[in-house]
Amino acid sequence: MMKPVRFLLFFLCIGIPIHALAETKLLRPLPDSQSLIIENNNLTAGDFFSAYMSKNMVERRYAEMYLLGVLDATEGIVWCDYYHIKTISLDEIVYEGMRKADAGQLQKRAALVITDILKKDLSCGGKHK
Repeated sequence: MMKPVRFLLFFLCIGIPIHALAETKLLRPLPDSQSLIIENNNLTAGDFFSAYMSKNMVERRYAEMYLLGVLDATEGIVWCDYYHIKTISLDEIVYEGMRKADAGQLQKRAALVITDILKKDLSCGGKHK
């Protein structure tokens, strides 16, 4: 009776870690030149939009933080403010603006293109701080 129990415990102990590894999806890391990191301060709008739409959650979060930095730096100056515009609306407007951007715009710095989109679509009619 002890031998089958040991046998079962042995395979149970081996099987659980193997099963956990089988469900872990390994992702090849992006090279720094293609990642949203501080060293890449000339990020193009095309690279930003690619990261913003990425299925890689880490890369997408970097893009969201980049966007948040642009939004915070331009709030009340270029576009209205968070009090008047919901963040879901901001996301949609930036997404649509990037999706409609031509090849020339996608080669410009991301912050400038995002700022232009915000100015065009979310200006508070001269009521900025």
